This record gives sequence, structure tokens and C-alpha cells, in this order.
Amino acid sequence: MYDSEDVTKMHEAVGIKSLFRGVSKDDPSKICAIQQAPIGVAQKIFEDNKEMIRGSGHIIESTVISAYSDH
Repeated sequence: MYDSEDVTKMHEAVGIKSLFRGVSKDDPSKICAIQQAPIGVAQKIFEDNKEMIRGSGHIIESTVISAYSDH
């Protein structure tokens, strides 16, 4: 799902750039995805597309979204 052409196009359209994705060494059911995006965009995309994301097997309640700034 994350690597689908539709998701890639959606991310490009709103300025989301994937920087890193990896699987936890301790728990293969956990992943870390680091994205660069304008403030608030990743959270809005997630909120607006929860049902589609849930449909892919993602456990919505397990998601932690954090924002960081370099200034």
C-alpha cells in the first residue's frame, strides 16, 4: 500500500518526501517511517485517509505521529 503508485502520487502532490522506513529489530510488527513535509500535511493526509489505511491492514491506533523542526 505505502509503495503503491496512488500513494506515491498523493505524497508528491502534497509535498511529502519519504526519507526512511525500517522494521524494528525487536518487533517485526513495528515500523518507523520518517517523512519530510510541510507542517501539518502528514497528519492531515493520515486523518483524511484513515479508512483506506485501515483497509490495508494497518492498525490505526498503533500510529504515533510526531513533528520535528530544524529551527
